Amino acid sequence: MECPSCGVEMKEGEGKCPSCGFNLELKEVIGTIKRVDYLIERKKGGKFLYSNFKAMQEIGIMPFKRIGPIRSKLGDKVHITFLISRYLSMACLYPIFIYDFYKFGKLLGYYGIGDLPVEVFGRVGSVLKKSKFALFESKIFQETLSFGWTRVGGGTLEFIDADESKGELRYKLLRSSVFPSEKKLRNPACFIQLGALCGIIEAISGRFCDGIETKCAGMGDPHCEFDLYLHDGERHPKFGLLTNEELEMSLNFIIDTMVKEKKNLRENAGDYAHMSMDQGLNYMILSISGGHIILSKWSGRVVGEKLMEVKGIREVSGALDYLGDLFFDLKVGIVEKEVLPDIIKIKIEEPVYSSGVKNVHMRLCTFIAGILEGSLYKSSGEDWVVEETKCIGNGDGSCEFE
Repeated sequence: MECPSCGVEMKEGEGKCPSCGFNLELKEVIGTIKRVDYLIERKKGGKFLYSNFKAMQEIGIMPFKRIGPIRSKLGDKVHITFLISRYLSMACLYPIFIYDFYKFGKLLGYYGIGDLPVEVFGRVGSVLKKSKFALFESKIFQETLSFGWTRVGGGTLEFIDADESKGELRYKLLRSSVFPSEKKLRNPACFIQLGALCGIIEAISGRFCDGIETKCAGMGDPHCEFDLYLHDGERHPKFGLLTNEELEMSLNFIIDTMVKEKKNLRENAGDYAHMSMDQGLNYMILSISGGHIILSKWSGRVVGEKLMEVKGIREVSGALDYLGDLFFDLKVGIVEKEVLPDIIKIKIEEPVYSSGVKNVHMRLCTFIAGILEGSLYKSSGEDWVVEETKCIGNGDGSCEFE
């Protein structure tokens, strides 16, 4: 019997793969996972996200004017480690998700431009009366793109050069990675950032754009570097996937960083990013298929179990108290709990995934439910089931769990 995730031979009856840790209970789910169709999602999702997610509307406005917060107590930024744990934990279950996250990144970039920047950049292009490459090379475009990228918490983006004859652009990304230099990866890790930049270029150029990461701080390079190429038809990206070993190491580092409350992870870039990235990615994942919803919860369980293991908590009350403090510090939400004889009720105020979201007829906090479930299991040694019973994204006044 082969592991459906990494292909390693397994013994009959083994519940988890000894190589990558894949849980065989998810085998049937993996087999029915719907792959992301970028063109279909691009056509149907942008207007929906822009209309129903206030945080997504703000991405396009932020580079041009200051705006008030959606969340009055926590503000609109979330700790970068929470976003990273979201996609690393899913990729640990199924590494090919990296290709999907690249596409999600492209969608975020494409959607995030919104109406305002497209109009602004269009006017710049008409003033230049040259090619789109003249726009990309213009100082005003570079400064606007870099300023917007920095304000959403993506690090520092710098233009390197362009070759119009080949349809190629090169960019440098600094202060984005949170991987320590002593744990170098063998493959680039910034697939969401790469996708987001390609999506922005697509929205402005009207052509397709894909790229590869030629340098990565996670590999020990001084900065990350992207080579982008424009083309006229959709193509599948060609880059190496992180291995199960690299993904597991990376997730363990992020969990350790959370628990030890390490500060200044990204020099001069801050440890927080605008929650539009969390909200946009989370919605797109959950909307693809029912299998994605199941795996989203399971990936949350993985994070919850690891948190309790590293923290060393072995009882339920301590686990809930710790998660309340952690969620507040990471700006995930403000936790209120009620412990009854047969049930625990949890309410989260200003939740990261649904604050400022209209009724989209979805419960959006599946990953958080998984974290709660995994934490309760690991801290007590007993099986728990956690369900989100109310969600702002489903028209309720708050997000609640039982």
